[in-house]
Amino acid sequence: MALNTIPELHALCLPAPNVDELVERRTAFVANRMHGVAVDPSTESMINMLHVTGGRLPVADIGRLHRVDVRTVQRRMVSATGLTPKQMAMVVQFHRALRLRLHDRLDVVSTAIEAGYADQAHMSRVFRHMGGFSPARLPDLVLASFPI
Repeated sequence: MALNTIPELHALCLPAPNVDELVERRTAFVANRMHGVAVDPSTESMINMLHVTGGRLPVADIGRLHRVDVRTVQRRMVSATGLTPKQMAMVVQFHRALRLRLHDRLDVVSTAIEAGYADQAHMSRVFRHMGGFSPARLPDLVLASFPI
């Protein structure tokens, strides 16, 4: 699907003059997409567990901790985020690896280990698939993030 088929997404991806502009755009994009959408505290907790664990917590464990079955975890997360738990975990893990490379300046091997990839080759495949670049040769990136 081309970015220009979703005008809001296309606008979000345009170059920005500074990081503040990127954060402002992302905040507005998320606010517009989430307008009128309520996420129950249990589902929010499930999503937070994926973030806190860097995408490493198995869906079965999330379900067990919330006393629901795996299918319920999947259904709630897809409803809240549009992503399956596995997809969400991949995105969280990818972003964690990017932060480790960019901000912590870890080498590629250490990044793969710390981010929870099976090995450097696994991380390289994910980087090419999700970002279109190698973890060894990162393009100029700005990772806008909210304070935790």
